Amino acid sequence: MAIRLILVDDHEVVRSGLRMLLENERDVEIVGEFGVAQDALEALPELKPDVVLMDIVLPKIDGITTIKKILKFDSNAYIIAISALYKTEQINKVMNAGAKDYLTKPFNIDDLVEALEKGLSELKKSKKILKNNAERKSCFYK
Repeated sequence: MAIRLILVDDHEVVRSGLRMLLENERDVEIVGEFGVAQDALEALPELKPDVVLMDIVLPKIDGITTIKKILKFDSNAYIIAISALYKTEQINKVMNAGAKDYLTKPFNIDDLVEALEKGLSELKKSKKILKNNAERKSCFYK
């Protein structure tokens, strides 16, 4: 079973790049892409993502508020925040809001894969996905 992931970033180019990086990963299924947080929040009940990969600087609803709303809907959601902002204060706010990881733009595929591997491990522990797949070594590298 693949990780169900949604992308939330107001820049189409960023979403397109992330999609290209992730579409060849056999254990990642991108179930939705959104440029506005409100659209992502409205789609959560239908899409039921395991992982949310999201920018924290978004129009209308900021990333911290969005993280809190996602976790109110699904307390097990694994949120990976991405941003060009790299100040410790901002990162701490995002992590305190409930994000599980924070990647500073630009990041490389290895950083993203590492964050997804951590998410996969946590999701496996919570038995949310991949219940009987103990022999798999690394799901992201073929």
